Amino acid sequence: MVPTLTVTTDKAEYVRGETVKVSGTLTDGTNPLAGKTVSITIEPPSGDAYGLPDVTTDTNGAYSANWVVPANAIGGNYTAIASAMGVWASKAFKLR
Repeated sequence: MVPTLTVTTDKAEYVRGETVKVSGTLTDGTNPLAGKTVSITIEPPSGDAYGLPDVTTDTNGAYSANWVVPANAIGGNYTAIASAMGVWASKAFKLR
């Protein structure tokens, strides 16, 4: 069975200096996948993406990571992208 990966952010809109909490789950059907590595990238409207340190899923298949929006980040639409075990998921958010 192909794993299912979800990703979300704690808010839809942020300002510079705020912390974006990226979280989600990794499951194989209804079973959580524990101890798996999840890679998270934040893609800005233009320029280089921000790579976050890899995180590991817990016993419930859950993961989370924080990203502090840099003071020099450009405003616009951003995307948090999570990938693990050959699957990926994305969640859009806005920087004012």
